[in-house]
Amino acid sequence: MSEADTIRLLCFTNNEVGLQDAVRVVAGERALVGFYYAAHATGFVRYEAGAVCSASGVLDLDTVYEARFFDAQGELRWLRIPQRDQSGRAGYLTESDGDIPGWDRKEVGKLKGMKDGQYILWGQTAEADDLDGAWTRLSTAAIGELIVPLTERAGGRRAALHYREYFGRATGEAGKDGNCAVLAERLTGLAMVGEGQ
Repeated sequence: MSEADTIRLLCFTNNEVGLQDAVRVVAGERALVGFYYAAHATGFVRYEAGAVCSASGVLDLDTVYEARFFDAQGELRWLRIPQRDQSGRAGYLTESDGDIPGWDRKEVGKLKGMKDGQYILWGQTAEADDLDGAWTRLSTAAIGELIVPLTERAGGRRAALHYREYFGRATGEAGKDGNCAVLAERLTGLAMVGEGQ
């Protein structure tokens, strides 16, 4: 791979931003899929038309302490800083050039390659469930259920989180010897995989 073929990954950071503002700024008019962690729950959400919604309705962002939102264009990671009321640290990874006003920008190392993959989520779809058409329940007897923002209704399907890994020269002695390592990873989507029954 020539120097001109080197992959470029940008990281935008803001160390004092609320979750709603962070999502709004990076999403613009795009819809994003995400997941969150709060003291009372964790689960998948969707950001659309300025609102973060779970399968049960608009999510109270005051209770969220960590979240990730993503699409094919980029991934936002946000972590609450307890001493700062509703503010937190945000990082946005993207291959798209540009700037986010008020956010710091840096390039993530010298990347030499990338690889797409997927993480299969536990559980399978059922033929029917009581959710509206924008959400699907994945379940398995041994673990329970997970509700995801997908519209699949065929039974026996699985869902996967898609990701992209970025490779570059490893640090330390390994890098001096020419070894590569994964320098960054970002989520790129959520989709159904496999055949239904």
